[in-house]
Amino acid sequence: EIQVSDDVAIGVFRIVQESLTNVVRHAHATIIDITLQRNNGKLFVKIQDNGFGIDVGGRLTKKKSFGLTGIGERISMMGGVFSIESKPGAGTALIATLPFAKEETES
Repeated sequence: EIQVSDDVAIGVFRIVQESLTNVVRHAHATIIDITLQRNNGKLFVKIQDNGFGIDVGGRLTKKKSFGLTGIGERISMMGGVFSIESKPGAGTALIATLPFAKEETES
């Protein structure tokens, strides 16, 4: 069992939710794997499909790519980083590394 703060749990839920929405709308995948791992104080989230794949550079710079942009912004706001691995015709993997809890700023 992986326990995280409520903020992180909600953030991960939203990231996975938006990723699944993107897969259903665009990838035409038949398999989706979701992996959560805890390692060295970080939470790793991987959403991988066997769909059409995407042109990562082109997709991230498209003005209408709100799904990936929103996912990236959410991960950044949570203090994390993400990458997308994909090749057209070979599926896509979104990989996020997040802290277990949102860091508090000192007053």
